[in-house]
Amino acid sequence: MSKTKVTISVDDEHLDKMHEVVKRTKKAGLKVGEQMESLGIITGSIDDDKFDSLDRIKGISNVARDEESFQIAPPDSELQ
Repeated sequence: MSKTKVTISVDDEHLDKMHEVVKRTKKAGLKVGEQMESLGIITGSIDDDKFDSLDRIKGISNVARDEESFQIAPPDSELQ
């Protein structure tokens, strides 16, 4: 099963209850990576077939797929 990396925004009304929103995302299948409470952001990954369930969780204002990734070349690489 393929996983999708996501960034989730918690709505302003639920910032003080972010731990509850995190519990709901875990129950929906999210493997939580980071919880940035001061920003209202949760990152993690979820099975592709469960992605749409995140939009229905109370307290979430936005779910975005993290589709781009990049790496920086090592310091000793010819390409800088």
